Amino acid sequence: MIDIETQVFDAVYPFIEALVPEGEFVSEYVPQPAKLPHVYMTEIDNTPDKRTSDSARREWSSILVYETQVYARSKPECRLIQSALDQAMVETLGFSKTGGQFVPNLADRMIYRIVARYTRGVTQSGDLYRPT
Repeated sequence: MIDIETQVFDAVYPFIEALVPEGEFVSEYVPQPAKLPHVYMTEIDNTPDKRTSDSARREWSSILVYETQVYARSKPECRLIQSALDQAMVETLGFSKTGGQFVPNLADRMIYRIVARYTRGVTQSGDLYRPT
């Protein structure tokens, strides 16, 4: 498995640092965040790119899927943070956004939540590319 989760997380953090309280940008799910707004980002898929495998079935590259979940007390605040995430993931890191939508927050209807997904290819040496 080609793992660049820490590098992606570190590259995204400066874009949202001023928008979320310290410690509220996490890579592990927290069922009840201590403070709002709160951002959860994780790699939800890491699939070997079959187009680059050799006869020994070595993993030369992978196609990654990241998911972000933004929790806030208002829709505008959610959108502002989501916009910063899009800037980091799409404009800066070159990921493709595959979806993004408001999702009901079943634990507390007064908290708004946006879930978005992004995809990108990565080589064994850590170079990013657009999978076709």
